[in-house]
Order: sequence, then structure tokens, then C-alpha cells
Amino acid sequence: MTTPTTAELLKYADLQMAAEAFLKTLGAENYSGDALKAALVRGNDHSSKFTQTQAEEFEKNWKVLDQKANTKTGFSGTLFQNRTNGELVLSMRSTEFIDDAARDNQATNNLEIRKTGFAWGQISDMQDWYKNTLAKTGGPLEGKSFSLTGYSLGGHLATAFNLLNPTAASQTVTFNGAGVGQITQGTLNQALDEFNLMRGGDTVLIAAKLNDSVLTGHYNAIRTGLANASMTYTSAQTYLDNAYSATGGVSGKALELWQMLGDMKTIADLAVRVNTLTASATDSSHPDLVAATVIAALNLDYRMAVYLSGQSSKSAAIISGAVQAYGSKAMLGIPVTNTALLNQFDVVADTSPSMVANSQWHYGKNVRVTIEDQPLYRGGIVLSAADQSWDYGNVELLVDGYANKDFGDTHSLVLLQDSLNVQNTLLQLLPPDQRGSTAQGVVRAILNVASNLVKTNGDALFGSGQGKAEGNVLENTLNALADLVLGPVAAKALRLTGSTDGGTWADIGDENSGRTRFYNLLKQIQDSSLFKKAANGTLTLQLATPTSELATLARTDFGAYAALYSLSPFVLKFGTSAAEAEVKALWGNIYTDWATTDTHPSTVSDQWLKDRAALLERKTTTTSATPATTAASPAPGGQKTPTAMPSTTCTTKKTSSGNGKKAPPTRPSSAAKPLAAPATWCLVVRAMTQALPVVPTMTACTVALAPTPTSSAATGAKTLCATPMAKAASPSTATALAWPRP
Repeated sequence: MTTPTTAELLKYADLQMAAEAFLKTLGAENYSGDALKAALVRGNDHSSKFTQTQAEEFEKNWKVLDQKANTKTGFSGTLFQNRTNGELVLSMRSTEFIDDAARDNQATNNLEIRKTGFAWGQISDMQDWYKNTLAKTGGPLEGKSFSLTGYSLGGHLATAFNLLNPTAASQTVTFNGAGVGQITQGTLNQALDEFNLMRGGDTVLIAAKLNDSVLTGHYNAIRTGLANASMTYTSAQTYLDNAYSATGGVSGKALELWQMLGDMKTIADLAVRVNTLTASATDSSHPDLVAATVIAALNLDYRMAVYLSGQSSKSAAIISGAVQAYGSKAMLGIPVTNTALLNQFDVVADTSPSMVANSQWHYGKNVRVTIEDQPLYRGGIVLSAADQSWDYGNVELLVDGYANKDFGDTHSLVLLQDSLNVQNTLLQLLPPDQRGSTAQGVVRAILNVASNLVKTNGDALFGSGQGKAEGNVLENTLNALADLVLGPVAAKALRLTGSTDGGTWADIGDENSGRTRFYNLLKQIQDSSLFKKAANGTLTLQLATPTSELATLARTDFGAYAALYSLSPFVLKFGTSAAEAEVKALWGNIYTDWATTDTHPSTVSDQWLKDRAALLERKTTTTSATPATTAASPAPGGQKTPTAMPSTTCTTKKTSSGNGKKAPPTRPSSAAKPLAAPATWCLVVRAMTQALPVVPTMTACTVALAPTPTSSAATGAKTLCATPMAKAASPSTATALAWPRP
């Protein structure tokens, strides 16, 4: 299999970003023209969106054939077609962490992928859409070749699609995609067929799989009670408690049913609660309200179908998930008959940890892409999430003020898209036959020296600090490129500053660092005469990283001189006199001054060249003293050196009440709350940093947090004991939530 070029990766990233947008709303199909452009600019109403410049370019090249709007499981996918060559691309939407937390994050990521390895409901809806709409007789994909993309949760869905349809997709590209579990009995197709039957209310199949006539009777009674509203989730749990009180309490499969009811209450409560959250103190927007009637996981047959189908699968173990987050993916072999998986590529941000991108098991080939590194956490998210999780008896990572209290920004598709745009622009300067893997390595090296900033994390516990990002790498590169192809005088008014503030990576409208101005400058570069001539091969150029001999070379090599003048992270080399003549015209008097230094050396002195070279070296060398502190040079294995979160060592033990279930949580008094909230830090930190599930049966955590809380009840490292946060049958052995980035 041939790895996609940077241009191809960018094409797929743009299509995936378009699939994140809501193109079909309330029956309206915003599939072309101004309606499509407006929908792309609106995006997902959060971070994943196009600038106006991007939207106009996208609409010129692509049209939407169909979008499956959110189903009751939260699934959504979009089918695109190229206007020129008819190319077809099918894209699966990611987790809507903010607006669809109940369906996407809690029901799908937590209760399905984390526990069983597969998003059964969304996979079912995806396959139904493909088989019965897209690939049916007369459908847009009937007998057609097409490519497949997915981001985050969408990457999980794309992989599952290829497992179910092993010869359908000609090429698959996922972006920071979650992996999949493994089927332990039969095949995924067989398990999905049974899931569909049980989800649809096949009580005979459910009874056969439960293989317990007494439990089946109770299940049917609860099923009827929930349907006619004579029972609530809580009263149904009480019904089970009473039914089994004489036989030692609820246990085994009955306990699983008891837990399902608790899970359903959690989902229902979450759907209501998130609508009360606001983005920040200055932004009163809030998540959408998702009605209970459109949440599939609030149907008992659905929840039982997930549980019983999960008996045929497994998810990655907790420990391996932690290792994978900071290390490498767990890869599975590909059957030679599965041509779709043989041509699957997983694009991941070249940072560490890679939580979702490394979660579960993966197929295909890893493709690492350099991005501007971001704080791992900010705004006091750990303390806010811990306190909220304690209040609600469930791990809650979406908190009030979520715009500033967040984590895992490096997972964003926006960062990949912006970086790929700059990388592709640099590569287009080279002759077409020189834009392969070797040149891509040079471009990565250029980005790695484009800034001396090193990211610093924001506040984890106390305070609202957003941390510092490696936020000017792309801007520095574009500024230098603009100098070259537009001329320093014209480029001066267009210069970008970038923002090193954490949480600003997706800003659109900022005058100096927003993505609107970023893409406007990028378009002017690409529309310039010199760029077009280089891109079509009329001019021959080469790229290289700066060297220690730059001051000496600058006397005879204008490309070296231009790098010093612009403090550029790259050196442009002219393959022909025509190329140099083009630059000469753009640089005007600056070029003339350089060219006359042989007769008038004082125009550009040796000392100026040395000083400029020293300044460039300082600007492109990462130092630990740099105020904004992501390591610019790769660590072993190609990942950037991770910055550690507050460390946690957690111990677990089972506790239960007399009936075999875990004892319910006891809310401490207000005086005890300073101790109670830190008791949950261990769980929340672990859920965020290792992409592991919080183990509900945890009752003791040895927590080493820095900085330590100021409360005398929770200073230093100590063992904090609390009653369990939520009822569960047993500790989960599953791994990662699909990453909750918008």
C-alpha cells in the first residue's frame, strides 16, 4: 500500500472537517452553493469549522450527495463527490462531546466502546445507511469505488466499516481515530445481526441468551413498566432488589440488568444537565438539549442488546491502554482478503500522549503529522471535573465553563488541517517528482525549528490558567514564505503573530492570529505568480533547514540571505536563474543592496550577517527557559516529549452491601467536602491522562498531586478513602473513551 501524499491527506482532512458540520438540519439539505458555504463556516458550532476562504474553495471542488443526520444513537455520516473527476468519499462524524454528550460520549464511548470494544448502535446505523441507502440498487455507491474517512469516534466507525465490508472502500484515512475491540465468538457481522434483532425487540432471542426464566420474567415486567411509565429507572432497581432479597441479593446477570437501569438514569440525567452548562463567564451559549425520545440508549432492549452482544467481544485491558497512550499502538494483523484494511492509514498528531489515537486495537499504517503542540489541560479542569463527578456519582468531564476548562486539545482535527495546509503549500514549491517522503521529512524538520516555544500546561487544580501553546509555528512559516513569494514590503502588512495562549488554537476572528487571517494570507501566497510557477514546475526551487554556515553562504546565495533577513525556518534554493530573477523582482532594493555588497560591503556587513544568524539560531532553538513552554525536537519513537500530569497511583478493592451490589455513595457533609473532592482526583486525572475508564469500584486512591491542595485535610500525598462513586458489578477491564474533542 502506498502512503497518501500530503496533498491527499489534506484533501481527506478537509472532507472530514466538512462532515463534522451540520449540512442537513430540520429537513433542509445544505449541499451546495451559498447554503453549503454557510453551513461549513458554522461547522459544528464549536471548534470544527471552516473559514470563509476555506468554505469557498471547498464548495468549488466538492458537492454533497447525502448526509445522514444524527440518528438516535448519535451516528452521522456524509457522502461527497468531486465536481471535476467524480471521486466519491464517505466520511464518518466524530464525537459531539459538548452538544451530544449523552448519546456520543456516555452511551457510545463509555458504555459501548470502553466496555465492549465496539460502538454497536452507531455501527448498526452506519451499516444500515450504507447497505439500504448508499449501496442499494440505484444508490450513489452501487458498484462504485470510494474512499473512507473518520475522525476520533469516526475512525472507530471507519475501521468497523472495513471489518464489515472488507472489499468496499478503496482507501481509508482516519484522523486521531479510536481503535476497535476484538470479536471473540463468531464474526462482527454475526454479532451485529443479533444486536439488531435484540435492539428491535426480539424477546425470544433475548430470553435464549439470558438463559434464566426467572430473570426473563423480571426483564419483561420491567420492560413493560418502563414503556407504560409505571416504573422509573430507580423504582425498577428497587423492584429487582425486592425480587432477589430472599435469595441473597441481586447478582450475576440480574446485577447486570440492575446496572443497565442505573446507566440509563445516568444518560437521561446527563442529557438534561449539560443543557444547563455555559461556555464561559463571557459566553452564555450552552449545549443543545437532546430529548429523551431521540436517545436509543434509553430503550431497555437496546441496552440489553449492547450487553449481550458484548459477550462476543472484548476491549483492550486497562494497563495496555495506559501504555499505549504514551507509547505505540497495538496493531492487529490484516487478513489478506480484506483489501479495505490493507489500504487503511491512521493519521495521528505527532505529540504525546496520543490517548484516543492509540486506544484499543488498530489496523493499517500509522502516519504521524506535526502539529502545534497545546497544553494537555487548562482552566482547573481536574478539580472542576472531580468536584462535579462527586456531586453526580459518575465521572463527568464536561463542566460549567467548558470553553476554558478543558483537556486534550492536541486531539483536534483543526490542528491537523491547519498544519497540513502549510506543509502542502511548502511542498508545492518543489518539482512534482520531489514532493515525496524525503521532502515531507524536510518539511517536518522545518516546522520543528519554526519556533523556540515549548508548551506549558495550564492549571489543573486551582486557578484558571490556560497554559502556553506552541502557537506560532505555522504563522512563522507563512510569514517567511510570504516574504519570499510576495516580497518583504507587501508581506509586512499581512504578517501573522500567532497566539501562544492555551485554548486559542481554533479562534477564527482574531485580527493577528485568527484562522480567518491565517487562511487569507495562505490564499495570497498560493495565488502569487512565483508560487504558481513553482507549483506547475515552471520554476525550480528547493527547501532546506538553516545551517550554521548561513552567514557565510549569505554572501553568495540570496536564498541564504533571504532566510537571515526574514528569520525564516527554511532556506529557499533556486534551481534556475529564472527562479532567482523572479525573487529579485519581488525583493527590489533589498536584493539590489545584497547584490552590491561585493563593491560596497558596508551595505550588508559581516557583523550584521553573524548577528542575524545568531538571532535565527536562537529563534529556532528550543530552550527550557522559553516563557511559552512542546518540545520542538522529536523524542525517541517520533513523538514529542510528553509533559507529565500530576501523578496518580490508584488502588482498588471491591466493596459491597449485603445484597452483593456496591454500597451507594454517601454525600459527605459540606465540612468534609474539601477532602471528598480530592478523593476523586485520582479517578478524573486517570480518565483524562491515560484515556482509561474510571473504575467505579475504586475506594482508595494514593494521590500525589502538584501543586497540593491548600486544605489541611488534603495536603501532600496521602491515601484518601471514600465510598464508591457509582454502583457496578465489577471493575471494568476495558479501555479508552473515544476522545471528547469537538
